[in-house]
Amino acid sequence: MTSQPSFYEYHQIQSFARPYLDTYYACSPSEDEREISKFMIGELRRIGRKFEHYVEIGCGGTLHHSIPMTPWVNSIVLTDYLADARHEVDLWRTSASSAFSWDHYIRKCLEHEGLTANDDYVLERRQQTQDKIVRVESCDVRRTPVVDGEFSSDSLWGMFFVAAEVGGDLDGWAEVMRCVAETIPVGGHLFMSALRGMSEYVLKSPNSEDFRRITCAAVDESHYLELLPKLGFANPTVKAHLIANPDVHIPGVVMVSATKSEA
Repeated sequence: MTSQPSFYEYHQIQSFARPYLDTYYACSPSEDEREISKFMIGELRRIGRKFEHYVEIGCGGTLHHSIPMTPWVNSIVLTDYLADARHEVDLWRTSASSAFSWDHYIRKCLEHEGLTANDDYVLERRQQTQDKIVRVESCDVRRTPVVDGEFSSDSLWGMFFVAAEVGGDLDGWAEVMRCVAETIPVGGHLFMSALRGMSEYVLKSPNSEDFRRITCAAVDESHYLELLPKLGFANPTVKAHLIANPDVHIPGVVMVSATKSEA
C-alpha cells in the first residue's frame, strides 16, 4: 500500500535529480513540455538573432530546454544549486553509459522546428549541444548574482519552474525573481515557465512506490504580468496553457519571454 506523501522543500531531498528526471521526463514529452518547446521556438524565430551564450538557471539535471537554444547560441552554461543535478548534466555531456537519455526530447524538438527527426539528426543535435556546453556550475537563486561570471547583453537566459518551486510561496517567488532580474544584464533575454496555480508537486521515491510532496508558489500569468515590468522587463510576452487531461498531473503551465530593458 502506498503511504501518504510528506511535504519537503527541494533541497531537503537527498538525490533530488534522478528521481525528478524519472518522475517527469522518462516518458514521452508531456503536454506542458511540448507547449514550452513550441513557445520557445516561436519566440526565438520572432526575435530572429543569435546570442553569444545561453545560461540556464537551475536546470535540475535536465537538458531538454537547451536543445531548442542550440542553433541560436555559440555557447551554453548550465547551472544548479544541487551537486547531483550538475552531475547528471556532466554524465550526459560526456556520453556516460549511466546518463539519462534526452533523445526523445531532441526528436520532439526537431519535429517542432519542422526538421527531419530521424536517428542521424537526433545524434547531430545531441552532439552540437554537448559541444556547446562550456561550463556546468553552481548557482543560488536566493542571492545576487545568482550565477557568478561576466555575461554580456548578448545573452539568452532560461529558468524553468525554478522560481516558484524554490520560492515555495508568493513572497519567496517574488524574491527569487528579484535576484534573477538583478543578475541579467540589460539587453539579455529571458525564458521562463511555471506550474500554473499549483501549490505542490511530487517526486517518486527511489526504489519504492511512495511519493514526496514538494511545496511551490501557486502563480499564474497575472503574477508575471504584474511583477516583470517592475523588475526591468517591459512588455513581456506571457502565455498560459491549460491542460484538459493532465498526463503528468500538471493542469496548466505559464510561459514567459522577456527582454531586460532597464536596470
